[in-house]
Amino acid sequence: RTIVGALSVQLSDDEHTAISETPSASADAYDLLLQGNEFLSQFSREGFEQARALYQKALAASPGYARAHANIAFTYAQEAQYGLTNNLDETIKLGLAAVARARQLDERLPQLHLALGSLRGAELRWQAAAEAARRSLELEPSYADGYALLSFSLTFVGDLDGARAAIERAKRLNPHYSFAYLWVEGRIHFLSQRYEQAATLLKAALERNPDFEQPRVELAAAYARLGRNDDASWEVEHVLFNNPDFSISKSV
Repeated sequence: RTIVGALSVQLSDDEHTAISETPSASADAYDLLLQGNEFLSQFSREGFEQARALYQKALAASPGYARAHANIAFTYAQEAQYGLTNNLDETIKLGLAAVARARQLDERLPQLHLALGSLRGAELRWQAAAEAARRSLELEPSYADGYALLSFSLTFVGDLDGARAAIERAKRLNPHYSFAYLWVEGRIHFLSQRYEQAATLLKAALERNPDFEQPRVELAAAYARLGRNDDASWEVEHVLFNNPDFSISKSV
């Protein structure tokens, strides 16, 4: 409040309400959430499971913690989106149930709309995913991950200019962006037939997270487009070594 007053910033009614409300989580619950986020950022089956376990502990410490429910929903969304589940329908159902619980506690939480958008993406409802991302940005205009989801969603509906603008905005808002931002940006360049730029960005994404296979699949495709077939084959072999059951039909 002191900073807002010193800057003479005009707050909306929703913003006044948000800074006036008592936090819904204890310090212990928030600490558990942050620990979970470290595992979440790995984008792996094991990482999502460990993150979810920590979010459940956060809820045990603070049962009304909407953010923990939203993050649980996001773990299910990512498992569904990247083929890390043996039962897609059930995983999406669990994610939507967690979104509903978060919504009951705090409909204005941008993270719940991020999770919902990711779940809509897992359902291949990319327009709905983009709408959820936009809703998260209405609630938090500086939400970098909301712009990243919007960018990713727009690549599936053919709006590459919008996708490019959104990921550039995301990177400006969060200079310490994750590997996923580089992946999304590389995907935009690939779809725009700028294969050299795509390969550079996708390789950079893999340098930050070598175990996430989606950028590697698209890097193989970029190399193939560039005529670098040996490099493309090596990337494919790497994917199949780590995931012998990999299938393009299960990949975004």
